[in-house]
Amino acid sequence: MSADHPLPGDVLVSRIQASEERYLLSRYPGDGQFTFASYESAFRMARRFAEKYRVAVWYAAGPSAPTRIASYRSPEIAG
Repeated sequence: MSADHPLPGDVLVSRIQASEERYLLSRYPGDGQFTFASYESAFRMARRFAEKYRVAVWYAAGPSAPTRIASYRSPEIAG
């Protein structure tokens, strides 16, 4: 069974400016840690962190629920 929402410790990439490309990287739940000028840069850093700490990566483009884009959790703790 996999979670349909971020679990504590997961990584969240959020688009923070609609007019120009800016992305915020944070641990869930929590405040933003880093900003990036491109989705690719934000996702690359999020993936590295998620692989190291065995968590999932989520993307939020606005007020809608985030979408999981990668998971590095073992099946036993997938949530």
